[in-house]
Amino acid sequence: MSERFQIGSHQVWFEADVGLVCHSYRGVVREDEMEEVFDVTLRLVEAATPLAPPFLLTDGRNATLLSAGARRVMGQRAKTIREGYCAVYGTSFGLRAILNLVFKAQSLASPGLVTWFAADEAAARVWLTQRRGKYLREHYGNSL
Repeated sequence: MSERFQIGSHQVWFEADVGLVCHSYRGVVREDEMEEVFDVTLRLVEAATPLAPPFLLTDGRNATLLSAGARRVMGQRAKTIREGYCAVYGTSFGLRAILNLVFKAQSLASPGLVTWFAADEAAARVWLTQRRGKYLREHYGNSL
């Protein structure tokens, strides 16, 4: 595991052994924090896997609210991601409902960003590992 970036009460880090950028949210996510989360995430993806899309693992177990500004940032910044995969686990019913709306709006602007809600971290990791494996096989074949 690599360095963890602390953004308010939230964290972002890259797990090189599995090629995942991980997010862990605690409490309220504000607009400025979401901007920084996107900045750090994109830097990690570009540095670690410049030729592959992002594979994002999002832990929402301790998140309580996504501010309107943070939702706006998600919608605007997601448009810049042409392809990617994001698995979310642990969110409350209310936060999941809000995220569902945000993700549906994002899919109109960025149809290549696929999101999925998992029952738990293990299921999220399996889903992302399968997508990453498929992507690598399709783009690099047996040359890995």
